[in-house]
Amino acid sequence: MDACIWVYPLIQWLEIETSLRNLSSLSKIHRTFVRNTARYATPSTYDKQGRITLSPSLIEYSGLDKDVLIIGMVNKMEIWNPSHLDKTDKETIKIDPTAYDELAEKITL
Repeated sequence: MDACIWVYPLIQWLEIETSLRNLSSLSKIHRTFVRNTARYATPSTYDKQGRITLSPSLIEYSGLDKDVLIIGMVNKMEIWNPSHLDKTDKETIKIDPTAYDELAEKITL
């Protein structure tokens, strides 16, 4: 997973929880996936100034410091340490252009 924080609207997170519940608790990989997905999930609300509180474990995981970058991702927001995003973007350049084009053809812009 990317070293960023994903922030979901409650309605979207409830759909994710439903999908996670449908995974088999008898499967080791399913249990591990659920555990790693839900482990740091924390409900949050906005304060009067529109700020949200992030847990210390999420801040540490994502390497957030003074500067952050917030990106809208259709169904969620991503909160990044700008240098981590830059590194991730440089790795993205290594993606096979043909695979990228095939995916782009599935999306109508």
